[in-house]
Amino acid sequence: MAKIGESLGLLKGRSARLTSQRDAAKSALAKARATLQTFLLEGDDADDKTVTALQGKVDSATSLLASLDDAIRTQTERVAAAERELAAEQTKKERTAESDEIFSD
Repeated sequence: MAKIGESLGLLKGRSARLTSQRDAAKSALAKARATLQTFLLEGDDADDKTVTALQGKVDSATSLLASLDDAIRTQTERVAAAERELAAEQTKKERTAESDEIFSD
């Protein structure tokens, strides 16, 4: 049971790190979009190279954010499975203790 609890702690720690990374990626995406928008409105209309580079940053940030969202969903499922496993182990331990108490009388 201690091993499950330890694994659960590690899973929750990873989940927190993924959430933090997602927050940073969300900020990076907003910044990339704002930079592209500013260039489109105020930059050189003929500078396709810069537009392509800025759009690449938006696309990359969007992709990273989607990947982090998927990872967070998977990690949430793992945490839930570990919590169920821990609860099942605790229930089993309690039932065994109750059973032992009944048969010891």
